[in-house]
Amino acid sequence: MICPQCETEYRDGFTRCSDCDVDLIEPRPAVNVAETRDDVEQIATFLYLHQAELAASVLEGSDIECFLGDAFFAGVRPELAFTSGGIKLFVRAGDAERAREVLAELDESATESDTSS
Repeated sequence: MICPQCETEYRDGFTRCSDCDVDLIEPRPAVNVAETRDDVEQIATFLYLHQAELAASVLEGSDIECFLGDAFFAGVRPELAFTSGGIKLFVRAGDAERAREVLAELDESATESDTSS
């Protein structure tokens, strides 16, 4: 079990995070990139880590598995994100169209909130 906020891992039997006071959740299984390499499609590129993480969070909230390429370097040495062509967002090929639609809705809502302020 893990805390969805601070990502602390707990042994079996615990149901709430002692730090965040929220219910624990089952951890998501890790995506094995080596096994799914042919089934993965890059759908977006970001220059800033926070933008890539927001997009990944929105996709995961829509039950679309994804992962970020080059995110480690962007977090440790942001200038490397520029030299590698940005932080890449990958999804399973079968989810690519739906993922693009979800991200387009995110862009539209961000544009609407920018113009209404």
